[in-house]
Amino acid sequence: MSLHIELIGGKLSVNLWSVLEEFTGAERAALIDALACQTEIIDEVMNQVIDGWTSEGSRGGKGGSIYHTTYHGIDHAVRRIAKASGEISANEIARLEAALIDAEKRQQVGWDAYHELLRSRT
Repeated sequence: MSLHIELIGGKLSVNLWSVLEEFTGAERAALIDALACQTEIIDEVMNQVIDGWTSEGSRGGKGGSIYHTTYHGIDHAVRRIAKASGEISANEIARLEAALIDAEKRQQVGWDAYHELLRSRT
C-alpha cells in the first residue's frame, strides 16, 4: 500500500486518491454506499443535476451530445429523474398531504382543548 502523507501546517494530510487506489472493489463499494447517504453529497449531486455544477464550480462527466444510452454519471441521473419524475412528484405530494392532514388533526385537537377549557371556566 502506498499512501501519500504530508505534514502541512503542522497537520498530517493524507492524499485520499492514493487511499482509494488501494481499496478493493468491495471496500470502495461500501465507502460509496456510506457517502451516498450524506446530505452534503446528495445536495452537491442535485446541484449538478439541476444547475450543472456543484456549489464550488465542479462537475462530473457530462456528455455533449444526446444518445439513447447515457454514458456519464450526471447524464444517467438526469435521465432517471426525468423518467421517474411523475412517480416521484406523486409520492412527494402524497407525503406532504399526509403531513398536512396530521398537522390539521393536531391543530384541531388543540382547538378542541382550548374551547373545552373556555367552556369549563363559564
